Amino acid sequence: MTEKTEINDLLHKIQQVLNVPKSRKAKHYSYRSCEDILDAVKKLLPEGATILLTDEIIYTGNRFYIKAQACLRFKSECTCAYGWAREPETKPGMDESQITGAASSYARKYALNGLFCIDDIQDADAQNDITIAKPQEPQSIFATSEMRDTWKQNVMKAFDDQPTVKQLIDTAQLYKAKLEQMQANPQDLKARNEVNEYFKKRKADIEAKPETYLNDEIPF
Repeated sequence: MTEKTEINDLLHKIQQVLNVPKSRKAKHYSYRSCEDILDAVKKLLPEGATILLTDEIIYTGNRFYIKAQACLRFKSECTCAYGWAREPETKPGMDESQITGAASSYARKYALNGLFCIDDIQDADAQNDITIAKPQEPQSIFATSEMRDTWKQNVMKAFDDQPTVKQLIDTAQLYKAKLEQMQANPQDLKARNEVNEYFKKRKADIEAKPETYLNDEIPF
């Protein structure tokens, strides 16, 4: 059961009244754009609420994909949805930056569709070379999920064993290269974020305690 929060209540209200017709016309079809959705949503936002759109470029299967994130922020809460679009290898009349921009617009539109429960039936404008489809999940850098969980627990234990902030940071540097590789696969990324949060918590715990002296030395 979804917890009733202010952000969920706001999202529900917007979803109930939001109407974004396919008012743009092409030769054989009508469609809505990312800008149309944003214009309609902005009129429904209370003071202090914002929409944030971001993109991430992901390379998998020898193709570039745009993963867009649409977030609704209100007070201290935030809820997000994602949309994907694949860049065509070539597009007549467009340079590379325009191809990426077009893919970004499609991905953002479908992220907004997911966030605000707008029907996700493919617009006919998807008949061009940009594919509105989620690619296969990028492969994990770990052979099994058990290996990933064991590695995560070992890293956290290594953090626990460090008595000072300097030693904690030095230890974290040992895992930096691997952590940077854990950004493509969603489960790897989740584990990476958990390790990062655990590092922050351990650092805060050390800083909150009286100064720790190495080798039990007394500073006087």
